[in-house]
Amino acid sequence: MLKKLHYVLSHPYTQLVVGVVLLISGVAETFETVEEDLDRLRLRDHHGILLYSLIHTLRAFTEIVEGATLIKDNTEG
Repeated sequence: MLKKLHYVLSHPYTQLVVGVVLLISGVAETFETVEEDLDRLRLRDHHGILLYSLIHTLRAFTEIVEGATLIKDNTEG
């Protein structure tokens, strides 16, 4: 059971979905407070979530592309 859970949680598509959900959440929160944050020149937690989600999404995307490239190369012979 634990192996299956680890497989699902570490799968690139799961990581991509989590990253995109966090990215959307971070962007939405940032847009709500952008004026106030710029006026006071402060960083808040949603800025960190936005940065983390961007890195997380890009990492998952590159894993998916690498996997697709390996599959393509192996099927072409």
